[in-house]
Amino acid sequence: MVLKSLVDRHVWPEHQTGPSKLICDDFGPSNVIVNNAKDLQIVAVVDLEWSYVGPAQLLGTAPWWLLQERPHNWSDSADRRARFLEHLDMFKRVLGEEEEKGPPAGPGESLSAMVRRSEERGTMWFHMVLQSFFLDPDSFPCAQLRAETPDWDELAAAIPKRDIQSFVAKKMAQRKEHDRMEEWAKATRDDMREGKMTVPEFIEKIEARFRTPNSPLP
Repeated sequence: MVLKSLVDRHVWPEHQTGPSKLICDDFGPSNVIVNNAKDLQIVAVVDLEWSYVGPAQLLGTAPWWLLQERPHNWSDSADRRARFLEHLDMFKRVLGEEEEKGPPAGPGESLSAMVRRSEERGTMWFHMVLQSFFLDPDSFPCAQLRAETPDWDELAAAIPKRDIQSFVAKKMAQRKEHDRMEEWAKATRDDMREGKMTVPEFIEKIEARFRTPNSPLP
């Protein structure tokens, strides 16, 4: 709910109607195939199932993969947090150097300028929290966002208690439904392993379930 109240602060007006870019929340060095360890020429990009078209400002953020670890798991590691910020500085420097080597940028901000702007405003941490890196209020991205939001506590205190209770009840119901779905999937898998259905029948049953996710479970 606090995040919703921050939307107007972190959505850049000139990006609300475009330009749009291909965004992949899971993209990192492991998605890139190069020709060899010396030349490092990119020959392919793979594993893009978490891709979508989104505002260009989403590119101006702190890459989650700087330490090749998911940053939302660092609530108790000051060392990793410090190392991530050091690597972020390195990323910004190298990005600027590479831009200077390339052709002149087109209209609008360069990527390095967007990253700097995003960091100055705290927007990059807002991006990271929304792009599935929220675990708890003390996780690294959320802690960085809270540090960049001086009125965070005031915003949280202004949320009506009934809204919080409704939100928690909704999430608990979703968790219960998730657990039921997981039990059903495991039981269906066991039936297939025990020969009660063929592999094609198993696949068909799972696919049918995901085509109609709101249908009641048996």
